[in-house]
Amino acid sequence: MALASEGSCGYESKAPSLPSALAFLEGHAVEAEQDLLELAALPSISSMPEYHTYVLDAGKWLVKRLRRAGMKRAQLLKTAGLPVVYAEWLLAGKEAPTVLIYGHYDVQPYYVSYADAWTYQAFDIRLENGLFHGRGVTDPKGNILMVIHALESWIANGGLPVNVKVLLEAEEETGSASLPGLVKKKKALLSADLAVSCDSGQVSEDQGGIPISMRGRVSFDLDAQTLDHDVHSGFLGGSAQNALHSLVDMLASMRAPDGTVLVEGFYKGVQEMTDDTLRDLEDFPFDEEEENEHLGKPTDAPLEGTQSLVKRWLQPTLEIVGMQGGHTDNGTRGVVISKAFAKIMCRLVPDQNASVVLESMQQHVASHAPPHTNFTLTAVASHGRLLTEPYFIPKDAPGNIAAAKVLEELHEQPVLWYREGHSVSVCHLFEEYLGLKTTLFGFGSPDHAAQAMDGGSFRNDEKLSRDTYHKGAKAWVMLLQELAHGAQPAACSPTEPDLESDPGPSEGYSDL
Repeated sequence: MALASEGSCGYESKAPSLPSALAFLEGHAVEAEQDLLELAALPSISSMPEYHTYVLDAGKWLVKRLRRAGMKRAQLLKTAGLPVVYAEWLLAGKEAPTVLIYGHYDVQPYYVSYADAWTYQAFDIRLENGLFHGRGVTDPKGNILMVIHALESWIANGGLPVNVKVLLEAEEETGSASLPGLVKKKKALLSADLAVSCDSGQVSEDQGGIPISMRGRVSFDLDAQTLDHDVHSGFLGGSAQNALHSLVDMLASMRAPDGTVLVEGFYKGVQEMTDDTLRDLEDFPFDEEEENEHLGKPTDAPLEGTQSLVKRWLQPTLEIVGMQGGHTDNGTRGVVISKAFAKIMCRLVPDQNASVVLESMQQHVASHAPPHTNFTLTAVASHGRLLTEPYFIPKDAPGNIAAAKVLEELHEQPVLWYREGHSVSVCHLFEEYLGLKTTLFGFGSPDHAAQAMDGGSFRNDEKLSRDTYHKGAKAWVMLLQELAHGAQPAACSPTEPDLESDPGPSEGYSDL
């Protein structure tokens, strides 16, 4: 690669070639497939401590692969928990924007309850009949490798058209508990003009889509106590208050049968649906009847059309996710229950404020307590965070514009804009600590409706088509060029002295 004079951000390279990068990618397809078979075979399960050695092995594998791709300063960074993989390539020059690319290399566990339904063993990774089979082939290792192969294709053919920083964490499946500390302390290192996450999926094999919002969340423990101890229902039943009845009454006061939340102030900030949003809902392919059948809804359940999407994308929820109290073994007992509790999770939509919802819930409990009952409502951390605000990124954000152009060219039809009902921690963290909006650009496994409805690759028989794997890498090659055209560079990122500029041939472990 020919290098020109040194600038404040590094060296400026000659204009790279998109056709050459795509040709390189196509010529190395077999090696790319072998990469996925190797990486996915490492059972990097973050939720099970006995597998943490494999998590470290996967991190080391990625460091070596990023170096082989031509990325600079590739190394493992220590965190309070499992290590983060970091690499960069900042030779595109000061006029080029800097893109922070996020992914995670930990995976969901095997799930023993679904063991019999796996076609093959979860980590016996195979490529058969055009499909990769095994845990992690989609979420997230296939998506990470699409990025790495795209980076390598550019670097091998004149250099990247943008400056790139890669951040791959190992605790996403357990809530990203260590990521906030790292991002907060490494603001300078991770500074960029925009962020793109490969931890995402597509609408279908031939239909591109970009999510633009995700719901936030706040979770609670609700404890009810009426007596110091359980008492005999024959002697005191009727005169002593039952904590289970009090709890049920309180929960019923929070939510109507149709799902409407009755807590005063809960809907503060929720916006009316616009014509643009309605068009997005109507354009999105959604089969209510198929979903009803798959989920086992009653046969007389009405078909609701876009109303189901409205409820899961645009409206907040209050869900009871667990209850406990009293006698639950076989037989019966004549007691009045003294203590009971429930767990509640609220999903929040853009323009709601999690702190306001927390305050509204506390006020509701204080004002609706049944007689002779003490209630305690406690906010509890969910996925490492006490409060997770809703996330929204405009359609016209630079990353979204570039992603839409790429997807429309690949699929030869307009991209679909949609919402997600769940939360993704990194989007909130990057916005809070780095001031970056994150474009979601990934290629999932949409070939099984049952997987999509139940949470995709969380279940058994995770798979990824060979065509999608290679198409995703091509899309990333194209995206990097589009980002060079559309995103405007800000200040250059300084090199931090506590990060080794050349970690050497070892794993390159660096302390925070």
